[in-house]
Amino acid sequence: MPFLYGLNLYHSAFSSREPASTSFESTIATTLNGLLAGRPRSFERLGRNIRCPARGQRKEFAFAFCVVERTYLGVAQGALRCNGPLTPNCDALTNIAALRRNSTEATLPGNTSRSHFSEFRRRFSSLRPLVGAFIKTQTTHATEIFGALGYDFVVIDEEHAPFDRAATDMVVLAARASNVASIVRVSSDDPAKILSCLDCGATGVLVPHVFSVEKARAIAASARYRGGRRGYSGSARAGGYGATPMWDLVEEQDASACVIAMIEDPEALDRIDEIAAVEGIHGLFIGRGDLTVSLGVKSAADPKVQDAVKRIVAASKRARKPVCVMVGSATEAKDFADLGASAFIISSDQGQMRRAASQTLVDFQKLVTVPGESHVS
Repeated sequence: MPFLYGLNLYHSAFSSREPASTSFESTIATTLNGLLAGRPRSFERLGRNIRCPARGQRKEFAFAFCVVERTYLGVAQGALRCNGPLTPNCDALTNIAALRRNSTEATLPGNTSRSHFSEFRRRFSSLRPLVGAFIKTQTTHATEIFGALGYDFVVIDEEHAPFDRAATDMVVLAARASNVASIVRVSSDDPAKILSCLDCGATGVLVPHVFSVEKARAIAASARYRGGRRGYSGSARAGGYGATPMWDLVEEQDASACVIAMIEDPEALDRIDEIAAVEGIHGLFIGRGDLTVSLGVKSAADPKVQDAVKRIVAASKRARKPVCVMVGSATEAKDFADLGASAFIISSDQGQMRRAASQTLVDFQKLVTVPGESHVS
């Protein structure tokens, strides 16, 4: 049970000092219940200074708790730094994340600051520069690393990588634990696919091949309760495993779930303004790879693809929607930023590992190579 585990960690942290007070335990319990129910607004009701024993004396802390699901929990505001999970050896409570909905920053392991993952849609829609990466491997490790480094989001790739629902659920958990937004590139626009990702607690979905207004409207409806067709269940992670009241869940999910339409088909260009204007489509992704193939040209540098890119960006500006694009370098990102893009997917966990591993091998070969032979095969 995360709640009991978290409470035990707090007891451990202060066991060498004076026992936690009843009011302290009560506040933790109430706040954790709110968090486990998936209600960030519980901070607005419960956020207040409480007295907490630390370093053998009582000190004032403005607490903002973060349950790192099933693993550990932390506090962001007023805590002394100790990078890593909360343990009895920490000087105070670990500096993981501020869950206050209106908070501007959260302190993460490695002293990295970033807004809470539930703020992603607001930040995306306000055209904040955001950096993400695709996740291609079915492990939590890459996502935890990207989160600790300060990436704004990861994109779990169900379309072109071997992710099933169980694997997606695991990586979404890692993203939430690392306070990085989790967007799932679903394998299709099937409403059941979209529902399963959002129920698992994903921050949003990236939907491929949105080439018509009708498809855009159906996708938006699949991700929305009020005025939409999203199936209701409060028993999944998104609903705090049954702890979130129905209408609190509806309100919070409708306000935070992010839907990004991938524009990667020539026929989408003919109705791009109508697609971009669909309510519930929160942004557009430029799929240059598929556009290159479908337009029958050699590369994304071809004028036909470049023209398509400009048309998509122009439509997004008219609709006041953000644009996301995958880039290979910071230089390429700057070129797209100059056009109007604001969210950038920089390669993937596999791509970055391959690049780093390749460069490491080259550097090592230079180090150990002697004339006429190499010690690296």
